[in-house]
Amino acid sequence: MKSYLQQFVEQNKPLWWSKKNQYIVITDRERPESITSAVVTAAAIAKKFNLAPIVLSPCNNKDHINLFRSFGIKKFITTFSLKKIKFNLNYLKGFYYLLDFLIMYFLKKNFFEYLINQYSLKKIKIGDLIYDTYVRYDLRFRNPKLDFFLLRVFFRTVVKTLNILDLIKEYNIKYAVISTSTYANDDTLLLRASLATRIKVIEPKSFYGLWTWNKNKIKFGKYNLFYQNKTDDLLKMQDINRLNSFIKQRFQGNVDTRYTAKKDIIISNKVEKIYNKKQFLKKLKIKKEYKKIILIAPHLFSDAPHGNGIKFLFRDYYDQLVKTLEYISLKNMEDCLWLLRPHPSSKLFGEIGIANSALNKLNNQKLNIKLCSVDIVRTSDLVNFCDHVITGKGNIGLEFAVKGKYSIIAGSSPYSGLNISMEPKTQKEYFKILDQIVDLKKLTKKQTIRAKKIMYYLDKVDNLNFKVKKSFLAKNTNPFFTKALVRDMKKIGVENDVFYQSILRNFKFD
Repeated sequence: MKSYLQQFVEQNKPLWWSKKNQYIVITDRERPESITSAVVTAAAIAKKFNLAPIVLSPCNNKDHINLFRSFGIKKFITTFSLKKIKFNLNYLKGFYYLLDFLIMYFLKKNFFEYLINQYSLKKIKIGDLIYDTYVRYDLRFRNPKLDFFLLRVFFRTVVKTLNILDLIKEYNIKYAVISTSTYANDDTLLLRASLATRIKVIEPKSFYGLWTWNKNKIKFGKYNLFYQNKTDDLLKMQDINRLNSFIKQRFQGNVDTRYTAKKDIIISNKVEKIYNKKQFLKKLKIKKEYKKIILIAPHLFSDAPHGNGIKFLFRDYYDQLVKTLEYISLKNMEDCLWLLRPHPSSKLFGEIGIANSALNKLNNQKLNIKLCSVDIVRTSDLVNFCDHVITGKGNIGLEFAVKGKYSIIAGSSPYSGLNISMEPKTQKEYFKILDQIVDLKKLTKKQTIRAKKIMYYLDKVDNLNFKVKKSFLAKNTNPFFTKALVRDMKKIGVENDVFYQSILRNFKFD
């Protein structure tokens, strides 16, 4: 029996594409839903602006290539393939840059900090992408070093970047459609090369709408509201009862959320609820009284520390945790109880025990830092009974803010710049805030209401630049291709769907 993907391909009809020498480039993320949303987005824009398609693809999956072809796309370009190494000068250039990379490794005192914050190729910043890709696998964030995998990631990234720049020189490209903006892949490298050469970049969010990209979104993240000038939209929200009702349901995991991963809410709140602080301390076996209880909530260590905003005070999330724990231990901050909460999804990334190991290395029996796993206390209870949270740039900082409590963050977040969190500019400022954390006040009522508006906007309204309602393609199923999707495609057709038609009729690059 044929799969639903194969049935879709057979029944799909080619979309309209121009034959002129002006192009729209589409990346292949090698996921069926991403491919479909990217192609439908690109096709509508191509018809609107008279463009021909090019796909950047590794061409590894025959079914995915057939999916592209079913929409009428014929031109595919691969940015890295060892089979073509003899016929492309950029591979030779890649070895030259690799030699330069090795020299820098031994000459630079803080090499990885240099790589992340300064390394560029042809004025395109790629060092952070190389590092994030390197630490994504095999827990390399614990001890980053020069190894074969780092050299391999570097070489691939350089060659891909050079080939993308050649593509931009050769073809008259007007638009690029990507499906992700993290790690050193075709999507992110095309994004950065396009912005450097004034090509307009679009990213569909499934079939709900589009982001349009600019350099601010690279620096601060595509979800950041302040640097996207969304503060006026926040001010318009005046129904406090609606905000409070949504936030209550959101903490319980009873509403669909646009920004926060619902699975994280469910995983982090699966144990029995605690109703008062006395019960909370008893559960943690805490008898001593402290002036404040501070939560330390690290992000998933291997999950793109410089994604969705390059700015980050530390090398990565693990580096932040280790240095924070060491500082608390060194200063012996006895006025506070410090609770270390590993990320609720640590198991999914193979990171179980990593945070605990970092704590055990301090080797201080009197240290007032206690591990507090997801199996012991709900995240919602930690938000209720802790005074502040220290995190990288995570959503938990916003969860504290809606309860009127400051977070201390180390990087750009969706709520950065909106005066609801402590946002040190340097590590020195970061540790100074820790020194004075006992004296840190609560948020004002005005700040707390603003935090509620931010949470509502991100999880309910969404910060897309262009929004679409009720596309039949927005099924939210896994796998993406189902009997219902094939049926609706046959009945409605992609060109008649609201997603395609809305972009064709109403889209303007913002």
